[in-house]
Amino acid sequence: MDFISYSHGHADAIIKSTSNLQNLWIELTETINEISDLELIQHFESSNRRAKSISESINKILDKKLVEKGWKPQSRIFKDRDTYQGTTWTLDFSKQTEGYSHKKLGMAIEVVFNHGEAIAWNLIKLSISAEDNQLRKETDIGDGIGVYICATEELKKSGGFDNAVGEYEKVLKYLDPLSLKIKTPIMIVGLSKPKTFEVEHFRDPRNQKRVLGRIVKT
Repeated sequence: MDFISYSHGHADAIIKSTSNLQNLWIELTETINEISDLELIQHFESSNRRAKSISESINKILDKKLVEKGWKPQSRIFKDRDTYQGTTWTLDFSKQTEGYSHKKLGMAIEVVFNHGEAIAWNLIKLSISAEDNQLRKETDIGDGIGVYICATEELKKSGGFDNAVGEYEKVLKYLDPLSLKIKTPIMIVGLSKPKTFEVEHFRDPRNQKRVLGRIVKT
């Protein structure tokens, strides 16, 4: 898949100036680029659950590829598992690397295809993973960066996504008003639409209230 990106808090400059972070960024971006239209079509059409969009297929394929490269999925932010439970307090992926003078360094990723109302929290969650506080951390990227992966407006339309999904262009509008709250450098990654197909919606013959998606070659 192709993508576009935006750097918040000089994240791009930090990546370029820190070789170990640059290696993680290259690993991530190459993984995204590896996702082919054919893979997406095959996963979407072979899924046991009839879907409306390719969001689940993107998630599952990305998950498999990153885990194979040593990324930790469902990475808990805090060690207190009784109080800070569930996806509210976990990151989709994280990976640690070596920092200068034994400082903590890593990358935390959120892959976000849910409602636009969740944009602010998902950005803040990435920031929490880098900030010092009184709570014991299980995932601490220290002087590293966060990565927020989402659909661009064009992918949202061609990939069958729900209208309420918070797209890349909308995420960028949150950065200025939240700038004092989000001090961690973050790369915002917007996934581009497939080159060879789109998802067409239709009504489920067995339940007319349910909308499903099917692949249409372009």
